[in-house]
Amino acid sequence: MPGAITVPSLYLHEADDNCFSVEVSDGMDDLLTNGFERIVIPGARHFPHLEQHKTVADHILDFLNS
Repeated sequence: MPGAITVPSLYLHEADDNCFSVEVSDGMDDLLTNGFERIVIPGARHFPHLEQHKTVADHILDFLNS
C-alpha cells in the first residue's frame, strides 16, 4: 500500500544488529511519502535505546524539532 503513511517518519537502525540488516528499511521510502529519514547508529546492536540512549534521544529530539 504505497503512500499509506503521510507524516514525516524517522527510522533509527543499529549498524551492528545481528537480527535485522540495514536493508530491511530500503523500501520504506516508497511506503512513507511525506519524508522518511533513516539514521544508522554506529556500534549499536539490537537495543540502541538501551546501549546508546543519549544518541537515540538526540536523534529523536532533532527530528521532532525539525
